[in-house]
Amino acid sequence: ITNKSELEEKLKKIRGDRVVFKPDQGSSARGIIICKKDELLKKVKEIKEVMVLQEFVECNRNNRIRMHFGVYDIRVVLSQGKIVDSYIRASKKNVLMSNTALGGKMIFIHKEELPSGILKDLKTIEKKFKHYKSRLYTVDFVIDKKGKVWLIELNDKPGIFLQKDSYAWKKRRKRIAHAIIKNMESYEKRS
Repeated sequence: ITNKSELEEKLKKIRGDRVVFKPDQGSSARGIIICKKDELLKKVKEIKEVMVLQEFVECNRNNRIRMHFGVYDIRVVLSQGKIVDSYIRASKKNVLMSNTALGGKMIFIHKEELPSGILKDLKTIEKKFKHYKSRLYTVDFVIDKKGKVWLIELNDKPGIFLQKDSYAWKKRRKRIAHAIIKNMESYEKRS
């Protein structure tokens, strides 16, 4: 979305009563607005960059994810079509965004623990992307109150955290570093 008239038209197509309005490019939850649909036009004075409008999907807060009862999403990191990491991003209390830059926490999960709906969606995405030389990206999902899996976004510049010192982080760091190297080698072979 690049202007307010386009925003007005797209808002009419949103079925729910809450929306997410965010920059097309960015990180760390910069510029994200979550509000009631009828309040968005008042909050947006002008549009200076390409924006994305999405229906807000209420996650199933009553369904405990590990030790967390709040807003969360599930991020999966893929390299060359293979899952190299997956984790839940759990929000701080009373925050509607699960971004770790806003104080949320990462709860690592094994790929075997990922819901079947997420694995199915990942296969579909990878079929579309497999012709690209180099594929290192993340996919974010939410599971709603009815158990339906929603694709929230894909990130071509995944935030990968390699600086932690715990044993779990050291194992992850090695696996992620290996995936990055394999990704670069694959790119060089196809060039």
